Amino acid sequence: MKYQEYSPHASLRDYVKCFWILERDYTPEDPNEEVIPDACIELIFNFGAPYVLQAEGLREREMSAAFLIGLQNKPLLFRSRGTVKIVAARFYASGALPFLALQAQTPSNLPLTLSRACPP
Repeated sequence: MKYQEYSPHASLRDYVKCFWILERDYTPEDPNEEVIPDACIELIFNFGAPYVLQAEGLREREMSAAFLIGLQNKPLLFRSRGTVKIVAARFYASGALPFLALQAQTPSNLPLTLSRACPP
């Protein structure tokens, strides 16, 4: 597994906590990734194997290559098979608002797929 965080440029530090990259091989013996609430918003671009969201009480959902994880009140569980290659921005709780033209209609603990904004 390769994980690295990068500090944002000074002009972004009020909005972006860090940028990060992840390259990880998921195997049938270790296919899961738990995302713990951290009071941040993650804008994720995955250039590798897709993640599948496993949410209690809902059908499994394959995530698009670009997705947003908003504020959470419980952990999220993702599954993957193969290699994920992620580039992401970790925004402070309100830091993403100036950069994303999204209006929150209903609070949700589930990630938002950005497939319309980022075609395959």
